Amino acid sequence: MHAHAAGAAGLLTVLVPGSMLVMVSATVLSKNVYRAVGPETSEEQAGRLAKVLVPVVALVALIFSITSALDLVFLRLLVYTYVTQVLPALLFSLRSNNFVSK
Repeated sequence: MHAHAAGAAGLLTVLVPGSMLVMVSATVLSKNVYRAVGPETSEEQAGRLAKVLVPVVALVALIFSITSALDLVFLRLLVYTYVTQVLPALLFSLRSNNFVSK
């Protein structure tokens, strides 16, 4: 019985951050990508499109994870590498006495 509880806890551990990633991806696609193509898109239309894109993004992620699981690991490492390289520059750019861009 304890093995089932551990499996359920593991599933929830993966499900919560995964759902957040899917929602953020759908929102970024609807607000940043789609709005760049159609600047007259209202906030309400972008929100509806994000809701439609959530299952689409989840399906693409599912297919991608089934067909090439190692590529997902590589992609995630690539994103983390990018974030760790960009974050210091971003934080230094927010300082009032910025020594980086002087």
